[in-house]
Amino acid sequence: MVRDEVVTIVDDRRLELEQHYAELRSAEEPTVLEKKYEIQRRNIESRVEGLVRDLVRMKADYANAYGFAGEVTTEDWQDFANERDVWRESHLPAYQTKISKAKDEAIQQLAEDIIFRLRENLLDVKRQLDDLNAALKEVAFGSDRYSFEREVARDHKQFYDLIMEASHFEKESLFTAAASSEARRTLEDLFDRLVAGDAQDVRSELEARADYREYFNYDIRIHHANQTYSSFDRVAGDKSGGETPEPVNEFETPARISLVS
Repeated sequence: MVRDEVVTIVDDRRLELEQHYAELRSAEEPTVLEKKYEIQRRNIESRVEGLVRDLVRMKADYANAYGFAGEVTTEDWQDFANERDVWRESHLPAYQTKISKAKDEAIQQLAEDIIFRLRENLLDVKRQLDDLNAALKEVAFGSDRYSFEREVARDHKQFYDLIMEASHFEKESLFTAAASSEARRTLEDLFDRLVAGDAQDVRSELEARADYREYFNYDIRIHHANQTYSSFDRVAGDKSGGETPEPVNEFETPARISLVS
């Protein structure tokens, strides 16, 4: 069969080869050309025979490895072409579907684990700040009192809301149970990016999402004796312009609070 295909290729290019031969005839004697091409012919036949042996060996290896009953002793490969077509048209699509489903399920499970773990960490931050503020509530620094404040960072607001909503779905898949349309859109957006990305992209995305410390902006609130309050960040900004401010209690006290806490 391999030799038949070689002949077919020669027939298709006969005109081109004849023109090439005529050019060679005009430059060299026929006996010289015969010797050159005889050597080339033998080399090509030797290569073809080697390829046929490799083909027969590979067919036998495949048949032995997978219990395939195709013809393995000659260069004929039609049985194996039929086997290839079966795999290409039937088996491989089925495996690709299973692989895609397994990847989706693995990413979904990983994302759910991270979401519920994040929720616990974020709630723990809230509990710690509540405990600290309870301890500071009755402690005066001069005429002022202090408390720690937090607000959700704008860049993390959508995902934070999703994490907080996760408390309603702990006993079933978050991806199938997300109630609000906003939560579902946030989840679908995350899931689409994870599925479309390669392994490194998925890892980077989840690592960025998993750092609970990035979800809040923190500040110290200064409660004054006249029932008003101010933000330490704003006070610090107002007093640290181009001047070198004198040491003031508003700066020293929060620093001591932060160190103690």
